[in-house]
Amino acid sequence: CSSDLADLPGTLLIFLERLKNEITRLTTVKALTLIAGSQLHIDLRPMLAEAVPILASFLRKNQRALKLGTLAALDILVQSYSDSVTPAMIDAVLAELPALISESDMHVSQMAISFLTTLARVHPEALSKISGAILTELMALVRSPLLQGGALAAMLDFFQALVGTGTASLGYMDLLRMLTGPVYAQSSALAHKQSYYSIAKCVAALTRACPKEGPAVVGQFIQDVKNSRSTDSIRLLALLALGEVGHHLDLSAQPELKAVILDAFSSASEEVKSAASY
Repeated sequence: CSSDLADLPGTLLIFLERLKNEITRLTTVKALTLIAGSQLHIDLRPMLAEAVPILASFLRKNQRALKLGTLAALDILVQSYSDSVTPAMIDAVLAELPALISESDMHVSQMAISFLTTLARVHPEALSKISGAILTELMALVRSPLLQGGALAAMLDFFQALVGTGTASLGYMDLLRMLTGPVYAQSSALAHKQSYYSIAKCVAALTRACPKEGPAVVGQFIQDVKNSRSTDSIRLLALLALGEVGHHLDLSAQPELKAVILDAFSSASEEVKSAASY
């Protein structure tokens, strides 16, 4: 009713005061998350300019529950009030994210990556600012043996959303090179075999989002398996990527594919044989 609407500005001020109070801030974050996601469409826009920087500062705190709650709140606020979220607000949050994307806490990482995915869908122009520290941490996390389950699923969603934004220097081939580059650049293998599986899944996620790129990249992976100069690491990744891409896209037009996979069973490397089987 109209009297309730008249009370709203005063109520929002109370929320801001509670947000600044160390004792009440976590409860307030949870309340804001519920309000922003409710079907009542309560207008929180008047408080966003002050509230979002405060929320961003919470991502620096040592309290894990506060970090998780804040990431959830920021995600729903960006979704529900996208027209009122300014570049300055987004920048304040992005500045805090590199420290949160780490194998030391996969759930916090998952929430941070989910926020980035929301940003890619709602404010794609903001993704041009993630090419530095955030992207470095994301690529390091892809190579972590601990990346699995919900965190891996969030990473795959993010890559699909990111490549769909058409952001300069973050196109399909740019991201493909970032993901696979360490395998091709190093004469020695990556430290963990799980890394190859995660990279292959990310390659497949990108290719699902950009199916026109599929034939060329699949053809290159086939050549990588065949090439006598390829290291076992390159063959391992290429075979896993062929499997992951072929799980989602029809590769029957690739005439060499079957023979190349079967030939890989004669490799001296058990890992390559295993990847061919996969």
